[in-house]
Amino acid sequence: MLKRRLILVAALLVAQAVSTPAVAGTMQADSGVVCIEKDLTCTDWVTTPGAPSDPGSTTGGDGPADGDPAPVNNERPRCTGVTESGQEISGTPTGPADPQPGPDSPFWAGHEPGDGAIYMCEGGGIDNQFAGVPMTGYYWAADAPEVTPPDPAVLAQQAIDSMQFEPVDIGIAPYDDGESIGLVGLPIWLWVANGGDATGPLTSTANVGDWSVTATARLDRIEYDMGDGEVVTCHGPGTPYDESYGNTPSPDCGYDAGYQTDGKKTVTATQFFTVTWQGIGDGGTIPVELPSSSTEITIGEMQVLSQ
Repeated sequence: MLKRRLILVAALLVAQAVSTPAVAGTMQADSGVVCIEKDLTCTDWVTTPGAPSDPGSTTGGDGPADGDPAPVNNERPRCTGVTESGQEISGTPTGPADPQPGPDSPFWAGHEPGDGAIYMCEGGGIDNQFAGVPMTGYYWAADAPEVTPPDPAVLAQQAIDSMQFEPVDIGIAPYDDGESIGLVGLPIWLWVANGGDATGPLTSTANVGDWSVTATARLDRIEYDMGDGEVVTCHGPGTPYDESYGNTPSPDCGYDAGYQTDGKKTVTATQFFTVTWQGIGDGGTIPVELPSSSTEITIGEMQVLSQ
C-alpha cells in the first residue's frame, strides 16, 4: 500500500513538472500560491512574487484560492506512517525505531536494511474511525528527518492519564456498617480507609522517542459533602477513630458540630490533586478532580430517660 502510494505521488509530481515551472522543494497551485513541502506534506503556504492574489496579500499570506488544496500550517515537521495494526497516521517524527524492524517488515516498503532506515511518527489516525487517536506509526526514509521535541504538555497529560488513582474508601464514625447509630450533635470522624493511591503521591512518566515528561500528583484536599448542606474540607487522610476517643472531635478531619437532625445521611467524598510536571525544558501544574465516592450512616435522637 505504502509503496503503491509513493509511486502514485511520484507520477503526479512528474506530471506537474511538465506543466508547471519547477520550484525546488515546493508545489505550486495555478493561483501562484506555493506549498512549502516536507515529507509529502504542505507545511506552509506563501504567495509567489508577482502572482495573482487577493488584494493586500503578501508572502506568507492566507493560502490558496478557492478550489485549491486547503493549507496546512504546522510549525513542527510532519510525517505520515503506518501503525503495526495497519492504521495510517499523520503526526510528528520522533526519531529512528529502536530496534529497527527485521528485513521482512512491510515498513521497509521494498527497501533493504541499511538502505535508509525506519523512523517513528507520533500522531493521530487519518481514518475517520481513528481520527485524533494518539498512535505510533512507522515509515521508511533515506535520510534522517528533522526531529523536534514533542509538546511537553501533551506528554504531561499522558502521564496523568496513566496514573492509577483510587477513589476514597470513606472511613467514618459512627460506622457505616448498617448497625451503628450516631447521635444528633455528636462529632463525626472522617478518614481515608484505603490510603495509598487514594492520597498519593503518585508519579508517572510518559515517553516519546528519547523525550520524557515526569508528573507527580499530590493530594491537595478531600471535600466531604455531609448531605445536610455542610462540606468538610480535609488536607490529609485524617485519623481513624478508636472507641477510646469517646465523644471528642477528630484532631484533623471531622464534622465537629455533628448533625442537627436524625435520619439516614449520605456522605460523599471528592479528592482534589495538584499535579506538578517537568520535562523537555518545561514544566507546570495541572489540577485534577477525581470522581466521588459515597457512604451512608444513621443518626438518631438522644433519648433522655426520666423516672
